Amino acid sequence: MKNRRSKLEIYLDVLKVIKDGTTKPTRIMYGANLSWKLLQGILNSMAAQDLIEEIDVSDSRDKRT
Repeated sequence: MKNRRSKLEIYLDVLKVIKDGTTKPTRIMYGANLSWKLLQGILNSMAAQDLIEEIDVSDSRDKRT
């Protein structure tokens, strides 16, 4: 059985999914294989560290790049 991912590996997975063009949080969650609760914490932490920023788009509820 494989070991759990480190926090760094999870951050890298999230950034890779976003880099590949996924902007909706639900799609990021599935792409990085995370739970919703964990993803929310990670996205908030990454935004606080200026690794990502949230951009409001009129035709989309949430977009992160």
